[in-house]
Amino acid sequence: MNKKSNNYLVIIIVLLLVVAIITGAGLCYLSWSDDYNPDPNGGQTQSTEVKESTENNIAESSETIAKDEEESSEPIVPTEEAEESSEAVEATTEDAIVEGETLSDNMVTMEQISITAEGEYEYIKDGKVASHKGIDVSKYQGNVDWKKVAEDGVEYAFIRVGCRGYGSSGSLIKDEKFHQNVKGALAQGIKVGAYFFTQAITVEEALEEAELVLKELGDYEITYPVAIDVERVENAKARQDALTAEERTEICKVFCEKIKEAGYIPMIYGDNETFAELIIPEELAEYDFWICETDGTITFPYEFAVWQYSHKGTVSGIKGDTNISISLKEW
Repeated sequence: MNKKSNNYLVIIIVLLLVVAIITGAGLCYLSWSDDYNPDPNGGQTQSTEVKESTENNIAESSETIAKDEEESSEPIVPTEEAEESSEAVEATTEDAIVEGETLSDNMVTMEQISITAEGEYEYIKDGKVASHKGIDVSKYQGNVDWKKVAEDGVEYAFIRVGCRGYGSSGSLIKDEKFHQNVKGALAQGIKVGAYFFTQAITVEEALEEAELVLKELGDYEITYPVAIDVERVENAKARQDALTAEERTEICKVFCEKIKEAGYIPMIYGDNETFAELIIPEELAEYDFWICETDGTITFPYEFAVWQYSHKGTVSGIKGDTNISISLKEW
């Protein structure tokens, strides 16, 4: 082979080597590009295999979460200990409702009230008079002619035992006409209840008032309730003015419980302000209410036993104005 032929051979070999190098480089690039592709936003895109693996993991994770949520929404089956605890709580709640009592609504409307020619109120139920006429008296009525009172249709009388002074000393005061009035009423067949005007500012004083009442009642046949009068003193400062509703309520409870323990029927007397602001009636629901409302209508929201509807009634045997009530039941 001549020199010229040798030169051609070298050129061909070099060209073949260049082609081989370029081909090899291209194959390497294509293989690398499958695992790493630049993200146009500057990030990085996973390979198809890695991406599929990640998607499968996410799907499995989602299924696990969904299952966990489904299981958590299923009702929890209580253990025997938990069931017993739950039953105990329910029983305690029911007992509290029974023991605490609840206030019933007043069902008496003025459509059920008949006013006689003498201006007296009567409660009509099923076409018949279902109420009972009563009065309350103290020393301020003077000497009462109980025979005439009975002839005027009075069935019962609440007679004041006494009061506590509303000045700073708060002295206990007995009504000087109490025994005379009780004896006179009972002698004429009029049923007797009693009341005490409180100005107690502590439960100890409330107990003291109740004990005085019980001592004065003695052996008298007291069949109607014994009431605590807890209304506000008008036109003057009084010992109870600074009390909270909770404190007055506790005073009523102590008084009423002492009366009840002695075998009498306790009752709470007051006007709408008394029951709306001065005491908490829901805590006294086990006792009868004697409500005072003298403006010709009844708006008291709760069930009551006695309604004092007049301060200026006229009753035979009593001089001057007399408080008149109707009771919706007998004792």
